[in-house]
Amino acid sequence: MVVLIMNTTLLGAYLSEYGLTHAEFAVAADVPRVMISFWARGHRKPGRDYALAIERATRGAVPAESWSEHAQDSNRRLRKVKCRVRKVKAA
Repeated sequence: MVVLIMNTTLLGAYLSEYGLTHAEFAVAADVPRVMISFWARGHRKPGRDYALAIERATRGAVPAESWSEHAQDSNRRLRKVKCRVRKVKAA
């Protein structure tokens, strides 16, 4: 299961969980390496073709529709909840 961490997207969490570098994933997904960092941190969203390439490379773990505006809002709320849970556990 891929777990979101603070300041990351589902793609960023996937890369962390599987120990993939941005360069390795870029080759596997056939996407520009320089964009992986932007996408993984949520600074930019991939276009439809790149989103589909990411979905294929992750075997559906990062669905193309996860990049939609509605999904991005849901991911942000989920990160906030997980952050609060970690703070409670640490206290």
